[in-house]
Amino acid sequence: MSETYIEAIEAGLVKARHEAPARGHLGWSEIGAEDERKLWLNFRWCMPPIEDPRTLRIFDNGNVVEDMLAHWTRQAGIRLETRDENGNQFGFSRFGGHLSGHMDGAALGLPEDPTTWMVWEAKSANDTRFRELKKEKDKEGQGRPVSWDELQAMGLKRWAPEYAAQLQGYMGESGMRRAVIIVYEKNRSELHAEFVDFSSMEYQALVSKAERIITAPEPPKSIYNAATDWRCKLRMNEVERAIYWTEQLPPTANCRNCRFSEPRLDLEGAQWQCRKHRTLIGPMDRQQAGCDRHQFIPELMPALPGVIDDNQAAYKTAAGHEFINGPGHYSSQELIELAKDDFNMLGDTFFQQARQELGATVQTVTKAPLQEMERIDTAAKNMAKKTEDGKKFHDPWPDDDI
Repeated sequence: MSETYIEAIEAGLVKARHEAPARGHLGWSEIGAEDERKLWLNFRWCMPPIEDPRTLRIFDNGNVVEDMLAHWTRQAGIRLETRDENGNQFGFSRFGGHLSGHMDGAALGLPEDPTTWMVWEAKSANDTRFRELKKEKDKEGQGRPVSWDELQAMGLKRWAPEYAAQLQGYMGESGMRRAVIIVYEKNRSELHAEFVDFSSMEYQALVSKAERIITAPEPPKSIYNAATDWRCKLRMNEVERAIYWTEQLPPTANCRNCRFSEPRLDLEGAQWQCRKHRTLIGPMDRQQAGCDRHQFIPELMPALPGVIDDNQAAYKTAAGHEFINGPGHYSSQELIELAKDDFNMLGDTFFQQARQELGATVQTVTKAPLQEMERIDTAAKNMAKKTEDGKKFHDPWPDDDI
């Protein structure tokens, strides 16, 4: 049980996030991001779930702001539709549902263009981000539609490329040729609106980008020259960076990051198929669970690939340790743990004997500090020493250490 009221709230946020189903598609709301490698890793369920309570609160607050802006829009006498005839959000999908998104709404009667239906998107920003957007807009003047070329020149695409792409995507999917994005500043409760025209060229480029990511069998190259790039550190936490740079394996072994799975673009419902089992995989909970024949996509493994066939995949680490991911060898779940210590346990004689003679499996691996590693090594050596009578072992663990 949490010790404080705040801790209880934060624990509840994290618990709800864990219980929520994983996103099963590449979203129109994210396709504008520059880094295709990270988009692919998210699409393939390689990245860990968001567990930072502050970030989760920001997400929830965004939903509250959206409802508030919708209320104010209608209160101004503007027609705003946020649901279809069945009471659902306006949704659009392509490639069998693997590219999908839900538009905030469609508006008619805005003073700037009262006879035109527009894609309506509501966002929020802190003071610093809001001032950056206002500064760009003030350079161009207020109250007129913005072409895509102007949009790029003004810096809105640089300010929030995901938002800019989202507007183009929903215009292209809905048939509307104009969009408005209203931004709420959370510190001073200010408002700002941008009007954007449709660009067929940009829309088609985004569709091609999405197809490229969805169908890629391995992660695309990074946009960063090195792991020390400040943008990489800003956009990802330590765990995410380790997976991104293939220093660690994904935290779970699921069907999306298995080398035998692939998306089906010719079927609706964002479905995947397994080449190993020669069948469709099924709903998302089944995809998340994976199976005992899971093998990681080779490009995700922090080791050099060797012989890879239909049954197993061989690898060799930089330290020279060899292992196989496959039946009768190391399971993917074991390798997730072993990778946490750079596969050093593979060179441990005691571990190998326990595995071969007792059928031991890897459950959890913790990378011990150097001092603790030295202490364990000394203890192991003492354990092997017999006393002078050759019968008793020296006890390496004094009572006060237990």
